[in-house]
Amino acid sequence: MEFRVEASRPDRHTLLRAAAIVRDGGIVAYPTDTLYGLAANPASAAAMAQLYRIKGRPVDLAIPLIASGTGQIEAAKAAGMNRILLFRRILLPQMWRFALPGLGNVWMVLIKATALVSVIQLPELMRNADIASRATRLPFTCYFAASLIYLLMTVVSMSIQQRAETWANRGIRKA
Repeated sequence: MEFRVEASRPDRHTLLRAAAIVRDGGIVAYPTDTLYGLAANPASAAAMAQLYRIKGRPVDLAIPLIASGTGQIEAAKAAGMNRILLFRRILLPQMWRFALPGLGNVWMVLIKATALVSVIQLPELMRNADIASRATRLPFTCYFAASLIYLLMTVVSMSIQQRAETWANRGIRKA
């Protein structure tokens, strides 16, 4: 069964049908530009079994569930927050905890393996090392310096990512 919901004009009836499917133990998948989200009722054993089957995970391996209580949203509205402030102060900080590791991985792949880097950054760095090695007649030193520059870029990126993840996880107890 397929439902289509327009972002600019969501149909209330269609959303209620999707909510009924989740409530009755079904699974609702919703595609976005970057990933597919799955909605399921965690209190339904049938829905969780179906979720494990869809994900292809062994049943002894836990599936992380992300849920934001409506109490926080209701409290923010009662405090007079508008939608933008509610998003910025309540929903966005909760989302960053889960989004930053994936974004950091994508950034590291971008630095190390994408066509943009292989076309612009790395050949430019190696060309400059080649020019310097020919001028100084110290190829090992120049190429070693170029590799250190490349390593420095990745270490700085990893450090920034780690600090951002630590900041996003502040106030969260570790298990």
